[in-house]
This record gives sequence, structure tokens and C-alpha cells, in this order.
Amino acid sequence: IERMNLTLRTYTGGYLRFEEDNYMNGNPWTIATLWMAEYHLAKGEKNKARACCCQRRLRQLRCHAIE
Repeated sequence: IERMNLTLRTYTGGYLRFEEDNYMNGNPWTIATLWMAEYHLAKGEKNKARACCCQRRLRQLRCHAIE
């Protein structure tokens, strides 16, 4: 997970599909970011899951499971 955070996480808090992903100018992928939020929720890390969902596109979803 640490390596994923170092190589795939973007400045917006979202995640790329793979290293050096340049599709759509390297924008984070919503589904990859949601998967990371799901992972953190499964581990009981609500703050980390919330940080994933604070990514701009996901704010609209409000990640109700985290509350």
C-alpha cells in the first residue's frame, strides 16, 4: 500500500490506474480511488478512507459508509 501511495496517488488525493498513466492527462481514476477507500474501510482506517473520498470528483458521492 505504501508503494501505491508513493507511485499512484496524485496531488488531488486520487489514484492513477498504473504508474506513468497519462490517459486524460494523468487524471486520477474514480474507481481506483474508491477501491483504496474500500481497502482503508476494511482495515478500520476511516480517516484514510475519508481522505480518498475528499478527492474532487468523489466529493459528490459523499462516501456515506465512512460516516
